[in-house]
Amino acid sequence: MNGFENLEIIFITDIFVLTSNRDIQKHHIMSKIIINRISEFSNLLRSIEIYLGETKIGEIRNGESKVFDVNPGKYILKAKIDWCTSNEIHIEVGSDDIFRYNLTGTNPFLGLYYITFGRKNYLKLTPVQ
Repeated sequence: MNGFENLEIIFITDIFVLTSNRDIQKHHIMSKIIINRISEFSNLLRSIEIYLGETKIGEIRNGESKVFDVNPGKYILKAKIDWCTSNEIHIEVGSDDIFRYNLTGTNPFLGLYYITFGRKNYLKLTPVQ
């Protein structure tokens, strides 16, 4: 034994793990969507669902940040709570992309408008640069 049995060599898109002499395994790194939900009074105690297309990929609580692993492809990202949704974000995910978004709600004093006519803009996803 030479002490290199569990050596990890990390590259930008892949991880190569040296598990024994001359035995290398390749592990692909998935793309990620990171969503930061801003802490707000509006919907304080409720989770907001996160969707890629029609598939729910998770939920996020008030003030929470979450990372979602995503396979390459074209998607529509949106957030949803009850019958109200966010703006739709069209994304094309590559093999090692990272997308970051802030998720905010609306002004609670304008709630009546946003749960009726403005229901598709009740939540807002904005890209983080």
